[in-house]
Amino acid sequence: MKLIADHNFNGYWGVVHIYIFENGKNIFVWKTSKWENLKQNSIYNVKGKVKEHTVYNNKNQTLITKCKIATI
Repeated sequence: MKLIADHNFNGYWGVVHIYIFENGKNIFVWKTSKWENLKQNSIYNVKGKVKEHTVYNNKNQTLITKCKIATI
């Protein structure tokens, strides 16, 4: 999957990192407290569990958790 965006913000329990991946037409969102040194527009092998399917700005998204990231 290709990393298309990453954001972070201060939450109640600390910093929250949001990584947004794209795989074809599919969008995957990973919210975590774990910081990863990922570069935008790079391709990664992402493994995780599907938490839920949502719609944001009329685009389907899949929220994923417990991810493991590997560079391809």
